[in-house]
Amino acid sequence: MNPSRGKLVALLRKYFRSNRPKAVMPITRNPKRPCHLSPRLTRSYDITTIAPELYQKYIQDHRQRVK
Repeated sequence: MNPSRGKLVALLRKYFRSNRPKAVMPITRNPKRPCHLSPRLTRSYDITTIAPELYQKYIQDHRQRVK
């Protein structure tokens, strides 16, 4: 199992939905496999393909909600 899977699930649920811009889609490890939005398919994603600023935004949003 991908050690970053929990982060990926959270990121996918929050940011990678069909109503979001396609520009924020991460790159899959296997480029021939189509990008799916379902969090259960996070095993095909690599955390390093998600833009660091997007992950930072997720962390900031999470911290604001926790306060």
